Amino acid sequence: MTLQEKLADNKKKGKALLATNFYNFETLSAVLTAAKNTDSELILQLSESSIKYLGLKVAKSLAESAIQQYGVTAWLHLDHGQDVTLVKKCIDAGFDSVMIDASEKPFDENVKITKEIVAYANSYGVNVEAELGYISKLGQDQKMIYTQPEDAK
Repeated sequence: MTLQEKLADNKKKGKALLATNFYNFETLSAVLTAAKNTDSELILQLSESSIKYLGLKVAKSLAESAIQQYGVTAWLHLDHGQDVTLVKKCIDAGFDSVMIDASEKPFDENVKITKEIVAYANSYGVNVEAELGYISKLGQDQKMIYTQPEDAK
């Protein structure tokens, strides 16, 4: 089942799907053990920094091998990808989903970049998540600027 199919199925059933980051084998093992023990499916997320640390090929291979070893259903997602080149590399590498985070750019530029990634991902059947408006991340100024409903439309 693809991630898109799973999300659509969960939406019909009023269910959620946990998405959690992993940074190394230990964190990956921990979340997969928990998923196996609770008979849960999940989205395994990698950040840009984790990919830089592990390397894209190693990170993807590690996730795939561990998913198989633990016998858990899981999908691989790039979390908060700000580097368009890396986002495309993750799509090319076979990630099930990516997040393009151009939220720190002006709104029109954010939309343009997001559309570019959506078009690129479409032929792969890869799910794309994007962030509109500014939502502070760990270590950043905690500005309270919310996404405006008219922008979300």
